[in-house]
Amino acid sequence: MPADRLTDVPGIRVGHWTDADAGTGCTVIIPPPGSIGAVDVRGGGPSTRELELLAPLAGDREVTALLLTGGSAFGLAAADGVMRWCEEQGLGIDAGAARIPVVPAAVIYDLGITANGRRPGSDEGYAACVAASTAPHEVGSVGAGTGATVGKVLGQRGWCKGGLGSASARLLDDATVAVLVVVNAFGDVFDERGEVLAGAWDVERGFVRAPTYVLEAPPEPAVVHVTTAPPRPFRPLRYRQAGRLPSLPPRLMCSPAEGTRSLVKSLPPPKSPPYR
Repeated sequence: MPADRLTDVPGIRVGHWTDADAGTGCTVIIPPPGSIGAVDVRGGGPSTRELELLAPLAGDREVTALLLTGGSAFGLAAADGVMRWCEEQGLGIDAGAARIPVVPAAVIYDLGITANGRRPGSDEGYAACVAASTAPHEVGSVGAGTGATVGKVLGQRGWCKGGLGSASARLLDDATVAVLVVVNAFGDVFDERGEVLAGAWDVERGFVRAPTYVLEAPPEPAVVHVTTAPPRPFRPLRYRQAGRLPSLPPRLMCSPAEGTRSLVKSLPPPKSPPYR
């Protein structure tokens, strides 16, 4: 029975390290060996590590593990611990002299949530790997979602708690698609009716609806998608980014060599053709 978790995709392991007192944590996703990744980076100030290995113009690269972490740019140090654990397990790309784990990572800004200045580091990333399991994982204020907040338009006095969520779906062709999201948005979180679920809060007015204060869209959350669907080609996207094609279907998919599992990131349709 699906549990609405990323681990509904066979072979996916998820592990958290959480420090509630410090208001921070990290989350590791370990896909089956041979899984191939893709990425779409949004926002004007992303803090990441090794994401260019997943860019459409890069060669198809195996993903050993993925890291989502708090601690802002300091939290990227947790990837060192993930690499250490993967190396001990014999995971990574065989480069001859060594097997090198590929661990793309992205952070959220959660500094100052508490007076405790602890941030995820190498040991914390390692601990998240040790905790990784194919069992349904925790959601809420855990792992990378521990210090996540939303509704920042009024400043810290109006923040509302964000967190880590997950969902999955079985498609008509029997493929499974799952998603894990760390929501640390500047703006509000809305339900399907357009009502605010969490966001900027004023003690006298309640939710103030951030879109009335902000004209531009808030930052995107950190998202990981996985699926059992077969792979889709990279070439059209590479050509489009190189200015050789005027359009591309609004999605990007990739999978392991055997074509049974994959990591997925949705892409919007291009706003204007990149003619040259």
